[in-house]
Amino acid sequence: MTSVHLHKQNRFTRWGAPLLSALLALSLLFGSISVTFADETDNAGIFSETELNLLNAIDTDFILENIEYVHENIGPRVAGTPADEASAEYFSGVLKTLGYEPFSPATSIDGTDDYFETISDSKAVNSRIGASITINGREYSALAPAWSDTSVYKGYNTPEISGETVYLESVDDAAEAEANDISGKIVLTNRKAEWDRNSTEYADVARTLQEKGAVAVVFFYSKYTVSAEGGTSRERAFPAPTSGEEINIPVILASYLDGRQIVKSLTCHDIVGSTTATVVNRRNTHTSNILAVKEAETPSDKYVIVGAHRDSVFGAEGVNDNLSGTVNVLAIAKALKSIPTDYNVIFALWAAEEDGLVGSKYFYSEFLYPNNWGVNHVVAYYNMDMAATSQQRNSVLTVHTPYRDENRNPLQSTAADVAEAQAERYWNYTDGKFSDWWTRGPEDILDLQYFGSCSDHASITGATGANGTEKLAFGEGIPSVYLFWGDNIGDGRNDVTEQNYHSIGDIYEWPSDEDVFTVLDETEPYSGDYSIERAQILASVFALSVYNTAAKPVDGIENEGTYDGDTKFTVAYNYRDNVTVDGQKVTLNNDGSYTIPADNAQHTVTVTDIFGNTADYTIDVYKTYTVTFIADGKTVAQKTVRSGEALTDIPEIPAKDGYTETAPYWDINDFSSIESDLTVNAVYTADSTASASTAAPTNPQETSSTTVPDTSSTAPTASANSQNVSSTSAPNNSSTASTASATSATNAPKTGADNLLFVWVALVVALGAALTIVWARKYREK
Repeated sequence: MTSVHLHKQNRFTRWGAPLLSALLALSLLFGSISVTFADETDNAGIFSETELNLLNAIDTDFILENIEYVHENIGPRVAGTPADEASAEYFSGVLKTLGYEPFSPATSIDGTDDYFETISDSKAVNSRIGASITINGREYSALAPAWSDTSVYKGYNTPEISGETVYLESVDDAAEAEANDISGKIVLTNRKAEWDRNSTEYADVARTLQEKGAVAVVFFYSKYTVSAEGGTSRERAFPAPTSGEEINIPVILASYLDGRQIVKSLTCHDIVGSTTATVVNRRNTHTSNILAVKEAETPSDKYVIVGAHRDSVFGAEGVNDNLSGTVNVLAIAKALKSIPTDYNVIFALWAAEEDGLVGSKYFYSEFLYPNNWGVNHVVAYYNMDMAATSQQRNSVLTVHTPYRDENRNPLQSTAADVAEAQAERYWNYTDGKFSDWWTRGPEDILDLQYFGSCSDHASITGATGANGTEKLAFGEGIPSVYLFWGDNIGDGRNDVTEQNYHSIGDIYEWPSDEDVFTVLDETEPYSGDYSIERAQILASVFALSVYNTAAKPVDGIENEGTYDGDTKFTVAYNYRDNVTVDGQKVTLNNDGSYTIPADNAQHTVTVTDIFGNTADYTIDVYKTYTVTFIADGKTVAQKTVRSGEALTDIPEIPAKDGYTETAPYWDINDFSSIESDLTVNAVYTADSTASASTAAPTNPQETSSTTVPDTSSTAPTASANSQNVSSTSAPNNSSTASTASATSATNAPKTGADNLLFVWVALVVALGAALTIVWARKYREK
């Protein structure tokens, strides 16, 4: 083994030294050539610098921090419950920390200066009894049984109660327990799996426990089931009892996973302990939309809205539906914070979407619809719902539209056109980075499907006839779009949801000690319903969509501006299809730029975006010329002058040793009208008493860079608007100056980079020589 090792070493030292030297030398020669891989860097030219800054500001760490906080501290957010309120406080706090103010035209209607548009008259929310149980400092969301009928259940008359707990695993055990064991306590137990979803059998158990002195009853939902396709079962609240004796103690239902956590917190070595708990059980609840605004760089009456619903259904944590969309809105708000926009941007987190689009319908009917404010002021609405499912086959971005034509074909809004264009650009930019999570639709980057009023975009566009308002036809309301992760199975219709929609499986992290199962078409065990990759994709596509809708139409010029020289401007993406200069449509460069040549004329630039908004810019573009002043072979100043204008700011000529007796002068002294680039030279006259040791030339009079004949003791008259002025006044100056410049460049001292390169080359040569010596000695020893 040793000999083999030495043999390999000798082969290396024999050939490695010269090869290594060659490779190192090549690396030095070509070291300035950067090598990039097939990632976003290769396609950065697809976006402007501002757009790249926006994409880089989509902070996945920020997204995950907020997702994990809600997962660990709040959980499900059923509208009207304490958890709903806790999430509202948390999300509004994030917007405040980001530096955004409330959208006061809507939020101040209730007389407050907070971020909340309070909805207190919704039947869907008011009929619910908001409930929760707090144990060991953690509040768990729950529901009480009275949704609409309170003739029997009166537990909400005790809105909050605290007491010692007792846990009895079996409902039957609880019902048969001695009164002394449960009197004055909060009873925790499990509902029966065989109870039908419409059953009120729980009411009989509650009455029995009430008779034995229990102060409250908390039922935990029975264990979930898993379908053959890998979907977990849904949990539903108890129906209200409508007959029998009244129930006057609080009775609430917590989810299976929450109950599991509570029991674990009470259990130690199979012994169930007791602790103090607080049960909240109150009627006449409310909920709130959260509205914040990013103001335009200059005052504007135009708005773009990006929104998501912030609530979830009972029994599901709702990480995908719709904590994912909620946090994505916050991420877009964070990314847009330092980027100026021409329109205002509203960040909206809607309440009670799961109860029938309650929050967005309220905002529409109370604020957008009256006086047609929305149509007149809101350019577009972008909706995020279920933005990050982890199910592999749900990989196609799909437009959900509430409209279709007479042939039942889905209709795509202008806002969806914007989102589609940005999705295509982002697809090209990422160049396969998300290939495991994102696939193209059957025809385009997006698939288009009709799904009716399935999310808040239907409210905002006016398709629902919210709260008695007029139901608007396609194209009459605010252009709105909802993107969703549809499936890629190619059956002509994307499935509405992934397998764990509205179920216990819609959770950030599936508990490791729960049942192991796989979802349809997947091989890895289910681990949760959240993909940060898909969250990033949708946040990026919608951030681009919102920005390009709200962006300043043109950068580089201002209306009534005056510009010198060739004038370049760049058009925002949504305006690029319709740009005219002086009434003629022009073709832009790939980056959206266009240059108007300097021509001493006035021009009108008109741009119109995809929504029909137009901006006009009237500008004056002037030719300019450069006047260069040279003294003693050095440039003293360069002045830029518009065509035909006078140059008045003439620089002073620096003194020169041996030429101080007579004042120097410029060889051109008429700058009343500049019509070409000029080079102006200083003329010096040698002192009459100059000694032989001075630097004065043989001819007593010289220009800054060449000697001229002594034809006059006074300065010649030269005009800047004469033809060939420089050549006439100083015939040898131009060529001499050019020669001097070339000589200067040739004899320029070596820079630090040149010296560093020299040192590196020397080191490479020395290394090669050393290795060659080692090789030679080894070879002789052999």
